[in-house]
Amino acid sequence: MSAIGLDQDAIDAYRRDGYVVLERVLPPDVLAALRAEADHALQWHQAEIDAKKTVDRLNYVGEHYFIPGRSRERPGLAAYLRSEMMVDLCRTLLGPDAYLFIELFILKLRENRVPFGWHQDHGYVDAYGYGHYPPNLSIWAALDDMTGENGALEVLSFSSRRYDSVPPHEQDEHGNFVADFGVSAGTLLEVPAGSLIVMSGLLPHRSGLNATGAVRRAYLCQFSPQPVLDDRGQAIQMAEPVLRDGLAVGFC
Repeated sequence: MSAIGLDQDAIDAYRRDGYVVLERVLPPDVLAALRAEADHALQWHQAEIDAKKTVDRLNYVGEHYFIPGRSRERPGLAAYLRSEMMVDLCRTLLGPDAYLFIELFILKLRENRVPFGWHQDHGYVDAYGYGHYPPNLSIWAALDDMTGENGALEVLSFSSRRYDSVPPHEQDEHGNFVADFGVSAGTLLEVPAGSLIVMSGLLPHRSGLNATGAVRRAYLCQFSPQPVLDDRGQAIQMAEPVLRDGLAVGFC
């Protein structure tokens, strides 16, 4: 998958707003492959649940699933994560060094009843005691047309108020880490399938319910400018190198 080559307007939008929408940038074959991987991940995850191998407060049976780490077993996902497009976005928006921090499918099942409240992706990192690390770059791929009806992302743009810090994030009744940003509504990002929403880890966002009869599929990957390590020097999530000194590198 070729590089995007962000123009200055897109770069300026990201710096100003904390996010930029890149509509229909995924080639049709890549979109089709990611959709197939999402469906495969859903089948795999449901089998894990049926075998009682998965117990996770963030995953609600019949409601929504976060399914991380499938790139370790699925070569197509690994190829997407180290593609020229991902490398170019990291180099342009994150800097000369970048490490894959996490990758996961976010699937809202049909007619689900559990929304995701306001939060920052860096709020999760902070909640676990690693907020002193610089915020990650989040790249959220819309695998279906995203609408208000099926749970499109809603964001609080930096152009209205900058969020350079992380307010306390606490787990709500659904197990999600959420925070109070003092607002009730933001900008709804209704985007076509194949679009990327590229966000700062400090950007507040949320998503509503999927009131449709189809699964709403998204794929999120996050890249950090350095490995995020615990006190023993172990990575708290993934720490796969993507860029070193501005040059693309393969995964371990």
